[in-house]
Amino acid sequence: MASHIIVGVIALFVGAALSTVITFLILRKKLHSVPKDYSNAVTSISNYYSSLPSMLNTTKTISFLTDTLRELPSVVDVKLLRYDSQKVTLYPENTAVEQNKIRSAIERFLSYPDDEQFDIESDNPLFALYAGDNSHPGELSGEVHIISISLMNSIFCLVVFFRKKNIFPISSQAIGFVKTQIIVSLYLNYFSMQHKQDYEFLDNVYYKGPVAMGITDLDGKLISMNTKFSELFPDSINNMKEIIESDVFQSILQGNRFEKDIVHNKKNLKIQGFPSFGNEGNVKGFVFTIIDESIQYLLYKKLEVSENRYRMLIKKLPVGLVIMNKKGVIYFVNDNFLFSLGYAEFNKVQGREIDEFFDLSKDDYKKMSLEIEKKESLYIKIKTIADYGERVFSANLRKIFLGEEEYIEAVFQDVSLENALYSQLSEKNKLLEEELKTARIVQEHILAIPTLYTAGVRFHNFYKPSSQLGGDFYDIIPIDEVHVGIIIADVSGHGVSSSLITAMLKILVEFAPKDPHKIHEMMHYLNTGLVKVMPEDHFITLFYGIIDTHSHKLEYINCGHPFPLIYDDVSKEITALSQGVSYPLGSFKNLSLEDAVQRIDLPTNCKMLFYTDGLLNFKRERISLSIEHLKGIFNDSIGVQTREILPHIYLNVVKNSTQFTDDDVSMLLILLNKEWQYKKLLSIPSNVMEIDIAIVRVMFEIERHLRLGDDDKWKIYTALYEAMINAVEHGNTYNVQKRVTLLYRLVNNLAVFKVRDEGLGFVVKDVPNPLAKENMLKPSGRGVFMIRKMMDKVKYNKTGNELTMFIRIRGE
Repeated sequence: MASHIIVGVIALFVGAALSTVITFLILRKKLHSVPKDYSNAVTSISNYYSSLPSMLNTTKTISFLTDTLRELPSVVDVKLLRYDSQKVTLYPENTAVEQNKIRSAIERFLSYPDDEQFDIESDNPLFALYAGDNSHPGELSGEVHIISISLMNSIFCLVVFFRKKNIFPISSQAIGFVKTQIIVSLYLNYFSMQHKQDYEFLDNVYYKGPVAMGITDLDGKLISMNTKFSELFPDSINNMKEIIESDVFQSILQGNRFEKDIVHNKKNLKIQGFPSFGNEGNVKGFVFTIIDESIQYLLYKKLEVSENRYRMLIKKLPVGLVIMNKKGVIYFVNDNFLFSLGYAEFNKVQGREIDEFFDLSKDDYKKMSLEIEKKESLYIKIKTIADYGERVFSANLRKIFLGEEEYIEAVFQDVSLENALYSQLSEKNKLLEEELKTARIVQEHILAIPTLYTAGVRFHNFYKPSSQLGGDFYDIIPIDEVHVGIIIADVSGHGVSSSLITAMLKILVEFAPKDPHKIHEMMHYLNTGLVKVMPEDHFITLFYGIIDTHSHKLEYINCGHPFPLIYDDVSKEITALSQGVSYPLGSFKNLSLEDAVQRIDLPTNCKMLFYTDGLLNFKRERISLSIEHLKGIFNDSIGVQTREILPHIYLNVVKNSTQFTDDDVSMLLILLNKEWQYKKLLSIPSNVMEIDIAIVRVMFEIERHLRLGDDDKWKIYTALYEAMINAVEHGNTYNVQKRVTLLYRLVNNLAVFKVRDEGLGFVVKDVPNPLAKENMLKPSGRGVFMIRKMMDKVKYNKTGNELTMFIRIRGE
C-alpha cells in the first residue's frame, strides 16, 4: 500500500513537469514576437523549470516568478496576497498586512472581471501596499493589474503595479504565463504538504505503531506488513491462512467483523480482521491487526489471584477499615470494624452515616472533609456514642478515588486502654512537672546571693539551667568588712541526685569555717562532709577565693574547676588563673589541700569571670570551646553595659556553636574598683525578707554621720521600703536570681538614694492617681504616691526601672 502511494507521488511530480513544458510550447509562438527583454525573461523561467528539484521547491519558485515580473520594463512592483476568512498575508513571506483597508480594497476589486486594469492613487489602500517599503520614492500614481486565483480554500491575488500609460501589449501574455506557473506551483505546494501529512500519519500509525498490522490480497497472501508484525512472527509467515481458518476470509467479505483469540507459538494473540477497499469501492484485500496478550493474560490471572488475596487481607485486617462518601454515608466496612461495634453482618452498617456510631456532628464531619481536601489526610481521636460504650478510637482519614468518584477511607483502631493509660501517665507527668518546678524554685533560692554590703566589690550573675535539675552552685560570702569570699562549683551529672548534693553543699558552706587566711581548712571540712553523702561515681569541681578589698589581693584554691579569667581595665589584658589546680572534692576521703592554696595581686580596677564547664561544652564542628576562644569572647563583651556582659558572652557562644550543651551554664562577674570604697552600695536578691535588714543597715550607716529625727527616720524607712518592695514585686517579679541595688550617699545634710531593679520598667505617667474617685479602692499607684509625698524630690529614668530620691535631713 505504501509503495503505491510513493509511486503515485512521483507520477504526479512528473505530470506537473510535463504540463509545464506543454504550456511553454503552446505559448512559444506568441513569445517569439516578444521584445528581447521579455524574451529573455521567459527564457530564464523556462531554464529554471528545466530541473525537477527547482519544481519541487515551490516557495523558491514563486519567489523567482514574482522577481522575474519585477524585471519587466513597465512593471514597478509585484505583490502576491493570500486572502482567506481570517487574515490577509503576503505570500510566501506569510507577513500580515493592514487588515481592514486591504481586505475592503481586494473585495471591491474582486467584484469586477479578472485582468481589469485600475488607476491607483496615493489615497487608494493598495497604494499603501505598493509604497510600504519605499522602494520607489516619487512615483505617486500608476495602474494596477489584479489576477485572482482560487485554490486551497483561499484566494491568491497577484497584484502587479505598472507605470501609468506605459504598458506594452505583451505584458498580458507574460503575466498570463507567470499566472499559469504560479497556479502549478501553489497546487504542487498544497499537494506536497498533504502528502507529507499523509506519509507522517501512515508512518506513525502503520510502520511505527505498537500494534502488529498485515495487509493481504483476497487469497490471504501477505503483501505488506509493519515492523511490529515482523517482530511478532520472526519465522516469517507468507499467508494469514497459516494461522487462521480459510472461512474467515469469506466471513469478512460478507461484512462480518472478525475477532478471535488464538494461541500461536505459545503466545496468546488477539486477531482482528477488516476488508481493504480499492478506489472503485470494491474489496481488494484484508487488513489484520494482531495484539500479543501473553503478558496481559498472565497479569490478569495474577491480578485475579491478588484481588482475592487483597479482599481477604482487608476483610481480616487487625484494624477497622471504613469507606464512606463525603457526606459520611458508609459504603464498606471490614470484619474488625463490625466486631468493634458488636455487629456480625455488613448490611447492619452499610448505608448508615458515621455519626450514628461516633460522637461526631455533621458540622464536625464537614470540617474534617474540608481539612482532608487541604492536607490529603487527617489524624483524629474520637469517642463512640454511649450505646457503644464510649470507647476511644484513633482514626486516620484520607481521600481516595474509586473510578471518578471521591471517597474517604478511614482506618479505626480501638485505643481506649492506651488512652486511659496515657491519661494516667499525663497526670503523673503533670505532678512530676509541678514537683520539678518547685525543686527548680528551691534551687534558684539556693543560688541566690545574699545581701552584699562591702563597698569595694560589685558583681553580676547569670544562670541558664538545663531541662533537668542541675548541679551548679555559686555564692558570694561576706566574711568581714574587708574580705569577700567567692565560690563556684559544679556537681557531676544531672537530675535530682546532683541537685540534692548541691543543696548539701549550700548547707556545708553556710556552716564552714570562714577564716580568710585558712582556706585549706574550709576545703578539708567540705570534702569530709561531701564524701559521707556523695555516691561513688559523683564528685564536685570547685573554685574558692577570698578577695581583700583594701589590698586587692586574692587567695584561692582550685579543685579541678575551669580557670577563671581576669580582665585588667588599665592594660586591657586578660589572664587565666591556671596555677595550683588540685583534685575535685569527693574524689578522695583524705584530701590534703594546704599546698594547693595560691596567692596573687589583683589589678586595682578589674573584672573577674567565673563559670562552670557547661559554657565550655558548646561545640563547633565537634570541637569544644577553648579557653583562648573564651578569652576572645570575654574581650569582645567588655564594651557593652556591665549588667549585659554575661548575657552577651552566652549569646556569643551560642551563635558560634553548631552543637549545644545539655548542661547548666552558670557565670559570676566580679568587679573591683578602688573608687567604690568611698561609695555606699548594697545589693539584695529579690526576696522580701531581705528588705528590712538592708534598710536598717542603711539607716545605721547614715546615723553614724547625721542625727536623724523621728520624722526623718519614718520618711526614709517608708520611702525606701516602698521603692524596694516595688522593685522586688513589679520589677523583678520575685525572681531571686535578679538583684535590687541601692546606692546612697550623704552631702552635708542631704541624703540621696538610688534604687534599681533588673526588670523591664514601666511608664511613670501611666500610674493611676490613687486619690481619684474611680481609683479609691484600687491598690495600684499608692507606693509611688507615698514616695513622692515623703521625699523632697523624686525622679525616674526613661525605662522606669531606676528611681532616685532626695531628702533633706532636718534632725530632732
